Amino acid sequence: MMAAPLSVVSTDVGIDDALALLFLNHFGRPPVDCIVATGGNVRAELVANNCAFLRDEFGLRADLYAGTDPAPAAGRAEATDVHGEWGLGPFRAPTAHLPPLRALIERLEADERPLDLLVLGPATDAALLLRRPALVASTRRVLLMAGVFAEHGGRMGNVTPFAEFNAYADPEAAWEVMRSGAPCRLVPLDATEGRLYREEELLEGAGTGRRARLVADLVRHAHRAHVKLGQGDGMFMHDIVAAAVWVGLIEADWRTASVREVVATGPRRGMIVEGAGGVPVEYACRFDAEHFLALWREVVAAL
Repeated sequence: MMAAPLSVVSTDVGIDDALALLFLNHFGRPPVDCIVATGGNVRAELVANNCAFLRDEFGLRADLYAGTDPAPAAGRAEATDVHGEWGLGPFRAPTAHLPPLRALIERLEADERPLDLLVLGPATDAALLLRRPALVASTRRVLLMAGVFAEHGGRMGNVTPFAEFNAYADPEAAWEVMRSGAPCRLVPLDATEGRLYREEELLEGAGTGRRARLVADLVRHAHRAHVKLGQGDGMFMHDIVAAAVWVGLIEADWRTASVREVVATGPRRGMIVEGAGGVPVEYACRFDAEHFLALWREVVAAL
């Protein structure tokens, strides 16, 4: 019988990242083994604090590791306009000190189980892991919440007209992961922006305890930010949808693209360029939005 994979989530917590970790903690069978605090929505040191806060407040069972900020570059972005100054809306998490990424690399190289990798932020740390040939060879799958293919026409990027935030924040790393040789899929905006969820939908049936109130504050903060930014009366559940796809709880429709590059510089930074002879990459173009909502309500009801 094949051993259960060792599951690793790289995340730049972030409100929707935080909700994705709570989703995985509720449904994960087995639970996530390791979480890497990657910089993106806010700096990596703040993401580490946020991961530890979620572990302590919600009983996350994963081991936590300090991650890396994307390399400074022209056009580098943080998403404090959506997630707040510290990444978790109104909450400023206490300072936490996590083991370094090299400790995770040593652990993974010593473990004989196959690796499952979910990337909910910039691919910075995923690329560092997959520079190790032994880890590429042991990787069963990588799922990136990243990119946009304009599958449905209309709006493309959510940080520029051409680029989704995670791909924009570290295009070199996203492209490196796609070319690493590890089996790679993407959940891009083409899928995650298929449904805008209203605050009352997301909080329907929520519990009344401390944990439920914390989640309600996060949802309300994100909802207000989406409205202020002109994205509609609701919020997209980008990372939570990717997490649900990763653990196989919702169905997605998949297409294959031939990717020639992820643009690293200039006004089209972060754009995924397709063309003949590129790297074949599967991406989700839609998902079962109502089934996802039912699953999410199971999470909030249990808080």
